[in-house]
Amino acid sequence: MCSFYYLLLPNLLKKILPLLFIFMLSALAGFSQKPDTAFISASISYSKQLYHTRMKGEWPLNSGGQYIAYASIEGEHPYFIKAWSNGSVQYLDDVYDNVLLLLDLRGDRLIMQHPLYDINIELSPQKVKSFALAGHWFINLRQDSIKTLPESGYYDILQSGTVSVIAKRKKTIKRTLSSGKTVAILKESNLYYLLKDAKTIQVKSGKSILNALGDLPDLKRQLKKNKVKFGQNREAGLAETVRIYNELVKVQ
Repeated sequence: MCSFYYLLLPNLLKKILPLLFIFMLSALAGFSQKPDTAFISASISYSKQLYHTRMKGEWPLNSGGQYIAYASIEGEHPYFIKAWSNGSVQYLDDVYDNVLLLLDLRGDRLIMQHPLYDINIELSPQKVKSFALAGHWFINLRQDSIKTLPESGYYDILQSGTVSVIAKRKKTIKRTLSSGKTVAILKESNLYYLLKDAKTIQVKSGKSILNALGDLPDLKRQLKKNKVKFGQNREAGLAETVRIYNELVKVQ
């Protein structure tokens, strides 16, 4: 229990030291008859910058709990990408780049690997606005702002614009006994929605997305020209359809 909180001690010292430096400089300025005000001002400014940089670099320790990694039985995993991936997070009003992330799809749990200690931090979902992971951009959408949203959480933005297409990704893992052996049953789902004017419409195929987008001249012809298909790579088809739609809307 206490070992996790004990790790906060060195970080607190790092945060306090720049402030002590500021106070020392201020005291020197008071005792000196002819203080070098330019030097003191620059030093204080640098110390404040250093302090805020360190505070920013250590923000996750005060923003979430310790995460225990999933113990696989047969190679199954609950993550969007199994391995740690370098990414970025918009947390409240700040963006943090070059952080190692995991996304646990069992309830939208965004995990960050601490850069100094062997600790994995589950970031507070109330404070995460968006994040980039493995070439994907996830945004935290809430039902209080989008009434037709099926549920609040992280959505993968497949294509953005006047109309966007988003994906809600989920995994569930149930463990059960089979012939006296514990086995894991993994279920994965990906649901797709159009997002326009703060409203969502679920789409599943080329036909459903065309119906949702409405009658737009040249859309079908452009889809055929660009050889857009919805078979094995449905996500690519949905994203390309929305991209073409947005381009056509611009020139109308």
